[in-house]
Amino acid sequence: MPTFEYSALTRDGYKSSGIMTADNARAARRELRIRSLTPLSVNEASQAKQGRLQSKPSLSTFDRVLVTRQLAMMIGSGIQVEQALGTISSQAGKLSTRRLFAIMRDKVAEGSTFTEALSDHPKCFSTLYLAVASAGELSGELARVLERLADHLEKSHKVKRKVLTAMIYPIILALVAVLVITLLLIFVVPRVVEQFQSFEQELPFLTRFVIGMSDILQSYGLFILVGLVLAFFGLGRVLRNRLFKRRLDGFVLKIPLIGNLIRIANSAQFARTFAMLIGSSTPVLDSLRAARGSLSNMVFIEAIDSVIEDVREGATPGRALAKTGVFPPMLTSLVSSSTARENLASLLEKGAGYLEDEFDSATGLILGLMEPLVILLLGTIVALIVLSIMLPIMQLNTLAFG
Repeated sequence: MPTFEYSALTRDGYKSSGIMTADNARAARRELRIRSLTPLSVNEASQAKQGRLQSKPSLSTFDRVLVTRQLAMMIGSGIQVEQALGTISSQAGKLSTRRLFAIMRDKVAEGSTFTEALSDHPKCFSTLYLAVASAGELSGELARVLERLADHLEKSHKVKRKVLTAMIYPIILALVAVLVITLLLIFVVPRVVEQFQSFEQELPFLTRFVIGMSDILQSYGLFILVGLVLAFFGLGRVLRNRLFKRRLDGFVLKIPLIGNLIRIANSAQFARTFAMLIGSSTPVLDSLRAARGSLSNMVFIEAIDSVIEDVREGATPGRALAKTGVFPPMLTSLVSSSTARENLASLLEKGAGYLEDEFDSATGLILGLMEPLVILLLGTIVALIVLSIMLPIMQLNTLAFG
């Protein structure tokens, strides 16, 4: 079905523009009039643009937060969902976002609910998003719920961005260190070794070891590089295996310091998400299922699966969480001490805030230590390479003057 770009006037006299699909231009104008819009221009999109429009729509994390907050503001001011979706479809900066919300607006105009329109785009809207939107529609407080959801998405995005930003410098430093050492072994060491070929004495062990490493990199460096690349992509495929990922995640949790960080991060993410869902009037079981999707560690995911089963059989959330043994006692105690839904949401928010502060302090300490450790490691390796070159020279001088 052809795609058309249109410009029209609303009942209030405001200009609106967007995209839509129709059999022909006349059908597109008729559809605009049904939506109480007065068509100004309706033009078929170019073939190149239609190709982009017909691809699967996407939505970045930043855009998701932005449109969620816009929807909350418009719906909260009394604008109908269909009109709010139409406004975003006509004003969004990205073509993919305009197309996505145009499709959703058409779906709602046909009689579907907002949640049903969202569910057609699982790559753009997660299970968590759908659960919150559904709870908001059922409770009649969609605007308030979407505002809470926007806050949650924004906080989660900030935490991820903060960790990523903090890790960039140590990673770059480590890559530079590897590159410097590799260049030394491939280009510098072989030239120096040429001076030792006529050396009749046995070279020191450190010198022989460095020469051996240099020979390996010169002879098999390309194969090693290809092997590392293949191993990287192979690991990505292997991690899709549930059993392997479960064992790996369990092993990582046992690593001192790092395991504790991952435990805190997953617990904080779960607590924040669960609090937001409970505070949005989402049923407990639905909240647990949606919060499960926010976790990345398989040990925690399987723990929530067991919590869902226990709660379904009549156990309280606090007792079920404590039974898993993977969540911090502080968090399970807070959940167990709650006496009402509102109280539970508030306590979970406080628990999540405490865990996030603990995570920030720990990651700040670790990342702060990584920089000097990488520099120290690089300096030590370079010093050993230099020493391996100097030892034969010193040995030669000793023989010459001894």
